[in-house]
Amino acid sequence: MLAQQGVTRSMSRKGNCFDTAVIESFFGTLKAEYLHLTITGGIEALEAGVHDYISYYNH
Repeated sequence: MLAQQGVTRSMSRKGNCFDTAVIESFFGTLKAEYLHLTITGGIEALEAGVHDYISYYNH
């Protein structure tokens, strides 16, 4: 599926997680501040909410 979208996965050696630390931190924050506190009305509402949260997070 990644190859179909033109995405290259990032994988490092075992025990070397520094290349994914930034995105792992973001997803942890997203889950703690948005997903665990929000009851959604379906996938469309979830997608819109995550989009709004990312905009808030970046600004």
